[in-house]
Amino acid sequence: MNFHNRLHHAISKTLYPLLDNGWFASNGAPYTKNYKDLCAILDIKEHTQLSRVRHQLDASNEELMHEHFVAKYDYSMKPGGEWTGNVRWWPGSKWLFDQEQKQQKPGTEIDAVSTLSSSLLSTDGVAETDQPFLPLPPRQKIAAASPSETRVHSFYKRLGQQRPSRQQIRKGAAVLQGLVEQQGYSWEEIDFTLEWILGRAATRFNGRVQSVGIVPHVIGEALREKATHERKRERERMRQREEREEHARAAYRQALLKKVDSLPPEDREGLRREALRNLMEQGYQRQFVGETLMRMEMARLLESRGES
Repeated sequence: MNFHNRLHHAISKTLYPLLDNGWFASNGAPYTKNYKDLCAILDIKEHTQLSRVRHQLDASNEELMHEHFVAKYDYSMKPGGEWTGNVRWWPGSKWLFDQEQKQQKPGTEIDAVSTLSSSLLSTDGVAETDQPFLPLPPRQKIAAASPSETRVHSFYKRLGQQRPSRQQIRKGAAVLQGLVEQQGYSWEEIDFTLEWILGRAATRFNGRVQSVGIVPHVIGEALREKATHERKRERERMRQREEREEHARAAYRQALLKKVDSLPPEDREGLRREALRNLMEQGYQRQFVGETLMRMEMARLLESRGES
């Protein structure tokens, strides 16, 4: 709670629980999130230019780094220098220390001052802040936390292979890591493809899925299907939005017509004469001006006067 209250930026306060969950799920590995999805989670405006994204997020990221909750962050780029659309964070010493504390037996204390992290010292060996530093957990805990290996192990387990070999895990992890680092796919896209394969293992692949090596061959198909579904959902959302807007316009027109009908007789008659004059100037012939058209023009005139 003290940590939460020390944060000044609204995005910081919303972002750190997301990072906490992400790092915990991957055992402390760097956490990558698609910016568009991040905006939906944080309920913030989405930008397209990286410079505006950095302006939007950097202050909060820097605040979390100052608190040692985040060690570093970046906006991962494709080999050609184009932004992938992802943001990546590494856990800081505070988060690592908190995880270590959770694993301590009751009554056990850790001397945080005596186990300073060298990564938190400036180049001359002097701490950059006078706040107590927090210890890093043992190195092997971090080394075991590969997001690619975690995904591969889970994939084989869900295929029914409860004890895949270490070689299988490493080869599969290399495949996923290559898709992310060399081809610019995001972990969200990898996760979707893995779920897509598992969901179709018995139908699309006739139960012949044996390894993660299938991912590079089907990721394009999986993401195209995902894009198709997203376009359909977006069209449905637009249809519903247009329907709501049309209902709102219809209700507004009805309210205007009621306002017209509630006018005193002399005001209503004057408005009718003006409406007829306008319609005739627009090219309508008097004999073809029906009551519905007349009342709609009267309502429009009433609205234009700000009397709605």
